Amino acid sequence: MEKDNLSEVLIKLQQTIEQASSDAFETAGERGVELARQPTGLFKASENFNAAINFHSNGADLHGYVLADKFYSGWLEEGNAQSGPLIFPRNAKALRFKIGGEVIFAKYVRAHGPYKFMEKAGEKLETEFPMIFERCLKDVIE
Repeated sequence: MEKDNLSEVLIKLQQTIEQASSDAFETAGERGVELARQPTGLFKASENFNAAINFHSNGADLHGYVLADKFYSGWLEEGNAQSGPLIFPRNAKALRFKIGGEVIFAKYVRAHGPYKFMEKAGEKLETEFPMIFERCLKDVIE
């Protein structure tokens, strides 16, 4: 009889941990997107900037990543100074872009180094995840 009770308790414990993990991953995903949208100090991500997060299990290890959906996200993360300190137009007389709704034309712009906003979001989320999991576990238990 005691063995049956222990089995039930272990099954219930496993279900509780799985539910808390699922909730923690969802919460961490929302937090990862929030962190990735925070200003880097040089720019603020616009409202149409989207980020997504994905967690998966590989045996005992859990892995996740934050993904930005804009084509220029990689340039912001890694920098764009590979060709030198200045960026010139390739197929036109001037570069054209918008800043604050105003159209700007320039013969060249300065390249920049990496901002690492996604890496910083991932690192911050990694430090916050144990607290997120603990909070979700408490919610599932209550």
